[in-house]
Amino acid sequence: MRNPLSLEAFAEWLEQQPAEKSYDFFEPANCAIAQYMRHLGFRHVVYSTFDCRPMQGDDGPTLPREMIDVVVRAAGEGTFGRAARYARLALRQ
Repeated sequence: MRNPLSLEAFAEWLEQQPAEKSYDFFEPANCAIAQYMRHLGFRHVVYSTFDCRPMQGDDGPTLPREMIDVVVRAAGEGTFGRAARYARLALRQ
């Protein structure tokens, strides 16, 4: 079974989202990572967009740096499709 906290699992989830649907990178409770963590069953997730650690009082785990790199690179457009493309590029490196 694949680690749900891996970049590969995150990329697959991103690809299942509507490509043109946007997310707010600067809103820690609703960025792509926070939405993914809620999908995994974590209920109180607010991530620092700078270090991929949950903020105080949060129940989520620390995540791989590559995940935050993907959403940072995609932040200009802020769509799930763009984030999915960057995730796949990161996996090829």
